[in-house]
Amino acid sequence: MMFLDIHHGKKTTSANRKSRPAAAKTSTEMVFRALYHFSQAVLRGDAHEAVPYLVERQKLFGLVKARRKRHS
Repeated sequence: MMFLDIHHGKKTTSANRKSRPAAAKTSTEMVFRALYHFSQAVLRGDAHEAVPYLVERQKLFGLVKARRKRHS
């Protein structure tokens, strides 16, 4: 299975994905929500490809899960 590494804009395998830090994991739910906004941008003529659109707006859409402090 292939995944998009949003921080570096390159594809990684599931094996590489497991070795990445927890803070760099992508929120699948937020990606699906962002795809709605992408579809609207396509209808307006503002976007043509999903991956570059999502990478450029990753922070706006909250695609990368925030690092949480552990409770001690």
